[in-house]
Amino acid sequence: MILKILFVGVLLVFGVTFIYEQYSRYSTKKELGDGGTYADIGGYNLHYVKKGENETTVIFEAGLDLRGHHVWKKVENEVLQFATTVSYDRAGILNSQRGDKKKSCKNMAYDLHMMLEKIQVQKPYILVAHSLGGLVIRAYVKEYPNEVKGVVLVDSTHPEQIEKAPEELATMMKTPQIPGWLTKFLSITGVTRIGISYLFNSDSNNSNELKNEINANLDSTVSSVIDEMKNLKNLMKEVKGITFGDIPLTIIGSTKSDNKKFEPFKEYLHSLQENNLKLSTHSNIIWAENSGHFIQLEQPELVIEAIKKISEL
Repeated sequence: MILKILFVGVLLVFGVTFIYEQYSRYSTKKELGDGGTYADIGGYNLHYVKKGENETTVIFEAGLDLRGHHVWKKVENEVLQFATTVSYDRAGILNSQRGDKKKSCKNMAYDLHMMLEKIQVQKPYILVAHSLGGLVIRAYVKEYPNEVKGVVLVDSTHPEQIEKAPEELATMMKTPQIPGWLTKFLSITGVTRIGISYLFNSDSNNSNELKNEINANLDSTVSSVIDEMKNLKNLMKEVKGITFGDIPLTIIGSTKSDNKKFEPFKEYLHSLQENNLKLSTHSNIIWAENSGHFIQLEQPELVIEAIKKISEL
């Protein structure tokens, strides 16, 4: 009898949370309206934000992040003074539709290329990428080198960072293999939202606009980020060996660890950023002395200055 009561109680709790979660998403989507500007890239739409009206065009590529284009706001709001800026959400993130293509660097680079063709911004572009976004940009340079004026890599993921990592670090960097059914269950019952809300409340860089966008698109955003996580090793392998030729490249590396457990491996992680110098015959590196991984949020002025210097070449 006690077990039956507990079972019914659990069902009631999950039933209530399910109903509340669906209502919350519906009302948030209704409040947000169409969510902004979109480009149809062949059967599905990518959401983008275009600012400024200048000859130089700067394209921002986010890392493995639920926040999508929002992580670039501090930088793009200054860069638009001397350039046209475009930030966007990869397929499935926030307001962008997922489509049915596999998450590969080539496919993500193609999506970006098609979006830029549709919105008709001036070429060549300065590509600015954070973390995993650096892998996507490697593929973009390989496929469309004539469209690229320069590249800024912000604490970019290195294709060999897991492959050549010390054993202990490689174990820590392994991405958890979360079953799809569990991801879906946690999402539709509101558990995922609670966890994300906790992160929002502890991060002053997050806005109500972003919270609403994630809440409205929680299923697809979380699923797409997990999809990218699961494919991380393949994404790294895919772009290994790609180089930029003489395309100007600035690397900005962090000097602080966001998590203390990575502190013992700081020297190794720094060596990866230095190795990125080999991508181009025209490269330089800047160390962000006061930043962790999200340099564009902690020291945006470094990213802004790097972009400006390439724009003046």
